[in-house]
Amino acid sequence: MIQQGIRDVFDGCPSKLGIVMAFASKESSHLNELLIGDILSRSSYRVEIPVLDEDDALQFAIDILNDPEVKNSVENPLSYPFTEKSLSEMVNLLSKKTDLTPREIMKCLGRLVSDAQQKIYPEEIKPKFVTDFMKSYVSQEDVIE
Repeated sequence: MIQQGIRDVFDGCPSKLGIVMAFASKESSHLNELLIGDILSRSSYRVEIPVLDEDDALQFAIDILNDPEVKNSVENPLSYPFTEKSLSEMVNLLSKKTDLTPREIMKCLGRLVSDAQQKIYPEEIKPKFVTDFMKSYVSQEDVIE
C-alpha cells in the first residue's frame, strides 16, 4: 500500500521530484526484494555506505563523544570517559563480533557507558573494563540470528 502511494507520487510528478529512502541491510541486493518493480524502475541513483574500518570507527566514536550535546565539559580529553586505549580496545573487540556500523558503535558505546556508570563511576573507563564488558556483549546481529 505504501509502495503504491510512492509509485503514484512518482507518476504524478514526472520531473524534478526527489525522494530519499534509507534502508539498512548487510547486502545492498536485498533492496531489490524490498521494493516493487515499479519503484525500482523509477529510481536513478543508489548510494551505499560501506562498513567502517577500525580507524574510521574510532574517529566516529571520538566524534560522538565530543558532540556538544554529549560532552559535558571542555576540560575533558577527547575520548572521555574512556582512555584513548580503552576506546581503541572497544572498537577492536567490537570489530570481532559484528560489522562496524555507526548503529553498532552507538549501541555498544551506550551500553558500555551505562555499565561503567553503574560499576565504576566516576573513574575513567580503562581497557580492562572494556575487555571484561566485551566478553559478554551481544550485538543486535547476534540477537537476530
